[in-house]
This record gives sequence, C-alpha cells and structure tokens, in this order.
Amino acid sequence: MLGAGQAALKAYDRAVKVTAERERYRTDRDNFRTKFKISESQLQETDAEVERLKKELVEAKAAAATTEAEMEKMKVEEKKKLQEADAIGYEAGIKRAALEYTQMAHRMVNDELETRLPEFFELGYAAGPEAMAEVLAVETDTKFRQQIPPPAVFGMEEEGGMGLDRPVNLLK
Repeated sequence: MLGAGQAALKAYDRAVKVTAERERYRTDRDNFRTKFKISESQLQETDAEVERLKKELVEAKAAAATTEAEMEKMKVEEKKKLQEADAIGYEAGIKRAALEYTQMAHRMVNDELETRLPEFFELGYAAGPEAMAEVLAVETDTKFRQQIPPPAVFGMEEEGGMGLDRPVNLLK
C-alpha cells in the first residue's frame, strides 16, 4: 500500500501542478488579452490623435497660406500707396517747376514791357487821337491832332534810377 499511497500522492502533486500551471496559463492568457485590449485601445486613441493632429496641421497650413496671402496683399497695397505718394510728389514737383517757370516767364515779359513801355505808350498815345478822330468823324490830317499836346512820359532808362525828374517827349 505504501506504493499506492505514494502513487496517489504523486498523482495528486501532479494534478496540483497541472492545475496550477493551467491556472497560471489562464491568468497569463487573461493578462495578455487585457494588455492586448489596452494596447488596441491605445492604438485607436493614438490613431485618433494622429488624425486630429493631421487636421490641425492642415488647418494651420491653410491659416499660414491665408496669412501669407494677406501679407502679400498688404505688401502690394503698401507698394501701391508708396507709388501713389511718389506720383503725387512728382506731380507736385512738376507743378512747382511749372509755377517757377511761369513766374520767370512773367518776370521776363514784365521786364521787357518795362523797357519798351515808352514805345508802347507813344504808339498808344498816337493811336488815341486817330481813334477819337474816327469816332468824331474828323479827318486825322486836320488841326485836331495838332491841338493835342505832346505826351509827357518820364524817362525810365535815364541815369540815376527812374528818371522821374523831367518829362520825355515821345512824339519827336
């Protein structure tokens, strides 16, 4: 009997070992399944995060492109404003130069008129009696013109300035 008791004890030990191994395998399998489910869940979350980040990247690129387009538009507008300001300045310079040239031309004409004033006055004075004679229907060759005194114009080209000290006879 001793052999049968030892065999039963051995069989019991083996059965306990097998049961323990089976339980360990079952626990390992359950742990593996749990870890696999957790890993799969993390993988799905990571995939979702990657997709979300890709969307954010696309949005950020679109925002950057929009910002870049706005910056380019602002640069073009600024360049246009500078060109308009330059054009206005250029036009103002042209107007200023035209005004200076006009003033210079007026000065030159006035100076020339001042030097020729006695001649113009003489011509105007001589034309005056003729016009009056025509209006009055008087012949210009009559004594009408002789009755008008000669014009007195002060010499402008005399020495000592304007020459206002004595009159000049223009009908010489």
